Amino acid sequence: MVTRAQLLAAGLGPDAIEHRVAKGRLSRVHRGVYLLGPALEVPLAQETAALLACGPGALLSHRSAAALWGVIAADAESVDVTVVAGDRRPRGVRTHRTRYLDSADRRVHSGLPVTAPPRTLVDLAIAVEARDLERAYEQALVLNLMHPRDLEAAWRRAPNARGAKSVRALLRAARDPVLTRSEAERRLVELIRATGLPEPRVNVRLHGVDLTPVPAQAKAVYAVTNLTNGPFGVPGQTAAAASGATNVTSACPAPLPSSPPMSSRPR
Repeated sequence: MVTRAQLLAAGLGPDAIEHRVAKGRLSRVHRGVYLLGPALEVPLAQETAALLACGPGALLSHRSAAALWGVIAADAESVDVTVVAGDRRPRGVRTHRTRYLDSADRRVHSGLPVTAPPRTLVDLAIAVEARDLERAYEQALVLNLMHPRDLEAAWRRAPNARGAKSVRALLRAARDPVLTRSEAERRLVELIRATGLPEPRVNVRLHGVDLTPVPAQAKAVYAVTNLTNGPFGVPGQTAAAASGATNVTSACPAPLPSSPPMSSRPR
């Protein structure tokens, strides 16, 4: 990515720039921002172009920052950028303005300026539902991107931020992080919590040298959770666990015996 100002500083005149655009040597992404060469799929090209279009001091923020940190899925439709000064509004960029952004809330990741993980969650709180915010928070903890006290410090630096109230509520209800591998697992964990069952431990090894003693009711939860990701999961099995049934294991049928190897079958 390169800006028009950089091209002019390199000695190219306006006519030379337009000539290269016409020949496909430059691809216009935003006003005054170009991609060198043909328009190919380049990692983080959309984010880089948005930052250049918004000017010096711009940072990826909100959903775009959360996706860059790996705590939510990326939004392919637009890019979130926070600016402290300026009034640029490039097409395809959600521009957010703030009067002040502390140095502790600024980072560089993958070569791009971005809000720090704690500040990212404060901003993300206005863009997603509460459960998605909780998931992003737990993912950030599992990835060791931050500590709960870092999130508290971030909202205290921005007490008037629109997402501060949601973050405070999140911290009050905080529990051990749960890393799920699918939406089905995540919803099952929410159902288990809603019914008052013991807090499940998710995606841990049940057999092996590092096995931790697990309560019987938790093993039943693991068994049901595992069904949500298998190709033959039965909705009734999940519902039985969520309904608060005393014998949750009754919802989980015994595994079928494995078939003998083909070579050992009688002919």
